[in-house]
Amino acid sequence: MASGVTVSDICKTTYEEIKKDKKHRYVVFFIRDEKQIDVEYIGDRNATYDSFLEDLQKAGSGECRYGLFDFEYTHQCQGTTEASKKQKLFLMSWCPDTAKVKKRDVVLFQLRCSQEISRWSPKIHSGY
Repeated sequence: MASGVTVSDICKTTYEEIKKDKKHRYVVFFIRDEKQIDVEYIGDRNATYDSFLEDLQKAGSGECRYGLFDFEYTHQCQGTTEASKKQKLFLMSWCPDTAKVKKRDVVLFQLRCSQEISRWSPKIHSGY
């Protein structure tokens, strides 16, 4: 990637396990030593969105993270009687205002690069 940050093999493997195999509910990524994107937490398939948010923020108020969440929902098209199960992957960044500007910039840059490369869903920023 342009910033010189590489992606560990475990990130690629875990992404595929979520997207194709539906093995995990989510993964939280971090940048190790400003050199490599790595996996910090993996949520099992029964994990909740709340546990994802907790893991995303566990590193503390000065640290940035981003995560991939496999969201399942039921959708019923207008004019039909049957509902169908849908799934969407979304990528969320956690960059609190108390994190150093450089850390926030690196995470957000990598997030944009990751989206372009993998064609992930549009990101959702959380600043609180």
